[in-house]
Amino acid sequence: GLSLVKANSRISIASIAGAAISGPIATSLSLIGPEWSLRFAALVFAGGTVLAILLPSRVDSSAGEEQVGMRDVTDSRRRGISIHPLVVTALRCNAGLRVLSGFLTMFMAFLLREEPIEGWEDRRNLLLALVIGSVGLGSMVGTALGSMLKDRKPESIVVIVLVADAAAAVYAAFFFGLIPAMVLALVAGLGQQLGKLSLDALIQREVPERVRTSAFARSETLLQLSWVIGGFVGVVMPLIAQLGLFVIAGLLIAWLVFVLRGLAVGRRRAAGRRPGVA
Repeated sequence: GLSLVKANSRISIASIAGAAISGPIATSLSLIGPEWSLRFAALVFAGGTVLAILLPSRVDSSAGEEQVGMRDVTDSRRRGISIHPLVVTALRCNAGLRVLSGFLTMFMAFLLREEPIEGWEDRRNLLLALVIGSVGLGSMVGTALGSMLKDRKPESIVVIVLVADAAAAVYAAFFFGLIPAMVLALVAGLGQQLGKLSLDALIQREVPERVRTSAFARSETLLQLSWVIGGFVGVVMPLIAQLGLFVIAGLLIAWLVFVLRGLAVGRRRAAGRRPGVA
């Protein structure tokens, strides 16, 4: 069958291709009037909805599968259905990546239009396109790297990309400008894609088949909620570039400490259960 990693890689490629095709169309229609871009988006959404409804029922069938709760996939210490600690750690890392993605989507979209980088006041649309393009490029690179790396240490990769995101946020906060903003967008796009593929690989490898679909669904829900939280922080944040970036960098560093602490505690607990260890 098709693995989660391959399936999500194909979905990502389709999403990037769709954005590359629909972006110029929407831009061209906006020359007639901004409402035409929205009408085009509504038409595409309606078409996608119809195609989703027409999918065969077996696609969404959960016959013979067991269900896991949200707490089961976020806390490896819970009793009952056991979710491997590596999967829990990967999900926590991805939650941090999604918070950054949601924050940048909302914060940068308003910031670069209302308070553009010095020297770009008359080219705000181009400025926004460069930053958004960096996210897309990072996502494509992440998909390519995910395909090449396959199942090579996904538990390490997912922590590394969270560290990279935190470092990029700190860099952009201290030296905010076009290049730091593009670097942050590039790293965020790459990290989100590579982190998600690593999470899928761990779910495929460590979660029993009888609960795999449910665990995957719960993880997707948590990641969407994480994106919303990041977006909310981006919306309520004053449009001061360095203030916003220092806040998100601080949140990422704190979350990274939480993830690493949980990882260390899990390893000590695992070592304590080994035979011959006091």
